[in-house]
Amino acid sequence: PDEVFVVYMDDESRIRLTQPVQGPWDRALHVRLLNELFAHGARVVVFDVLLDEPGPDKKVDEQLAAAIKAHQGQVVLGARFEENANAGENGGFNPSKSELPVEPLRSAAPWGYANLPYDEHDNERTLRSQLCVEQYTNLAWQAAAAAGFAIADRTKPRWLNYYGPGKTIPKISYYKVLESEALAAGAISNKVVFVGKAPWPDYQGSESYDEYNTPYTRWT
Repeated sequence: PDEVFVVYMDDESRIRLTQPVQGPWDRALHVRLLNELFAHGARVVVFDVLLDEPGPDKKVDEQLAAAIKAHQGQVVLGARFEENANAGENGGFNPSKSELPVEPLRSAAPWGYANLPYDEHDNERTLRSQLCVEQYTNLAWQAAAAAGFAIADRTKPRWLNYYGPGKTIPKISYYKVLESEALAAGAISNKVVFVGKAPWPDYQGSESYDEYNTPYTRWT
């Protein structure tokens, strides 16, 4: 866990950076974020968020693509399958309907699918394994490849290893990374940094879907 760091796009960051409750954040912020993270020695930065539609300003998308290319091979982007109602042999994913990074971002960085399969007989949808679909590379493998740790056979089924309960991995709010001297010296040096959305209540009172049960939540 101490080789990984999480940057949360949390509600406090959304408010401080005046970003929308629904819809994508200003990608100019992602450019600033990348510059800060790599200035502090990040080994790899993984965007576990979808960048699947063009931004309102084409020039900003081009600036983000340029920032990604400046750290070629060290930035990984997320994609997603559409889930099927019936799991079937692909574990509940429909490869024919994918949400991929938009150009020019897709050509600037490796990308992988962030879907995580669950046992169709598990009503609590506990995550226990990596996505394993032969023709589609998952985000975890791409992140490992970028960090130099990828195992040759990416199609081999693999269990998820849990090293502790929720919030074991060190984290920081997105907005703090953009503040001068917010990151302690060496806090992310040589680490793989995942940028993802933290659950927060939206205008309808529901929370982000990107939160799941793990073996550590069985009794709690």
